[in-house]
Amino acid sequence: MKGTSGASNGLSLGDKLFGFKNSEVLTSNVALRGIASKPAIAYGVTPTTNVTNNFAVDSTNNRFVVTVDGVKGTVVIPTDSAYSVESFANALEKGINSLANNTNGVPQTVNGVKVSYDYAKSRFVFTSGTTSTDSYIKISGSSNWGLEQVEA
Repeated sequence: MKGTSGASNGLSLGDKLFGFKNSEVLTSNVALRGIASKPAIAYGVTPTTNVTNNFAVDSTNNRFVVTVDGVKGTVVIPTDSAYSVESFANALEKGINSLANNTNGVPQTVNGVKVSYDYAKSRFVFTSGTTSTDSYIKISGSSNWGLEQVEA
């Protein structure tokens, strides 16, 4: 857009100071600098339990300590003898996304975390629902699920 800033000859202050003629400011819907923010992703390792068939989750391996963007809690999924990879991932995802903290009167909740299984690399993958430089996800659980020493 052309600036006039009340100058008597129709030139904007920028035009006068920098010698521009008929300068125009262009806008764009695409970021022209920086890098796009991405979600935090945590990768498990190969589970010690064969997850290609139905498998059991019991009281020795159904607890997970999870931290997502400053919200920390323990997720306990129901015990069952007929989990599939999909139903296990769904139960864990539902538990993670229901975590909440109330720090100094400020409630914080977890939303949008995705839990999936990478069949090519035989591991669970956890993707945060936030995309910023502060996005963070950490999970620890039983080695049965390859989650004993997951890097944040």
